[in-house]
Amino acid sequence: MTETGSLQIDAQVFIGRTVVSAQDYMEWVVEKQQESPKSNSINPFDATIVAQINPGEIGGVYNALKFAIDLW
Repeated sequence: MTETGSLQIDAQVFIGRTVVSAQDYMEWVVEKQQESPKSNSINPFDATIVAQINPGEIGGVYNALKFAIDLW
């Protein structure tokens, strides 16, 4: 890599048995948080997924994002 090159760090986390981008996952969660009060409902598929999220999982995703920022 040259001196002017840059390296993008995309934090990856395990969600269940799948590896996903921490940034994409957090954006999806925030989107669902903002969408729910506006429409007073959430579609059944999203509701099933959201019901399976625990605070520790969100904390792990947040920590992965903070670590990526520290590395950058």
